[in-house]
Amino acid sequence: MNICIDITKEFDSVINYDLFFDSAPMYPVIYLNHFDDTMCHYELGLMNFGLNISDRIEKIFLENKRAFRDITNCSFEYKSLLIYGRSKIVIDGVKGLEIRYSNKKETLYYNSAYKVEKGDFDFVCGGFSSVSDYFVLAHIIAGHNAKATISFSSEDYLLMSSDAPDFQKMASKRQTPFKIENRKMSNTITNRLSKTPGKMFDIDFYSKHFRTNFDGGFNTTMAIDSEMI
Repeated sequence: MNICIDITKEFDSVINYDLFFDSAPMYPVIYLNHFDDTMCHYELGLMNFGLNISDRIEKIFLENKRAFRDITNCSFEYKSLLIYGRSKIVIDGVKGLEIRYSNKKETLYYNSAYKVEKGDFDFVCGGFSSVSDYFVLAHIIAGHNAKATISFSSEDYLLMSSDAPDFQKMASKRQTPFKIENRKMSNTITNRLSKTPGKMFDIDFYSKHFRTNFDGGFNTTMAIDSEMI
């Protein structure tokens, strides 16, 4: 069974792409699609990452408890999933995209043209690149009416808790083995890269224009004022 969840107002705290989760190592992988400045709809893929469950999201699982019985019957106070299959994130209302590609040798940036306005969302996710040996961090900037959803299969997750017996061993075993097929990125990507970071990777700009909104322990990041151009 596939499930689709609206995570617009909880994106920051729901999506966990850190390399460790509850002491278990993770190997998150990100699949980025082509983007141009005329697009307002963007899709990307994530694999081997953590999904934190808010009270609102748990209610969605309760509505589908036949497929997610282990989640709804779990007594853990804080629940999270390891999504080891490939999930899909869809964002509507996109205004711009900034990406940082980094490895031991270099750091490169992809920057699109857009203007930050008050109320804009900043959806951030990352992982190892599916087409190169870079670790990728992506900022997807979307307007105040944006919508972000995540879809995944009920067959592609593991309920995560450091209290569970052999959890680390299970987490390592369940993650999908991944091998980079192409060590070099295509010219369509490399031709747009530079060593100059965009504004979302400028600490002064970011701290001036963006704040994280907390709502019941779950949060997202939004622009608090408009960019002057």
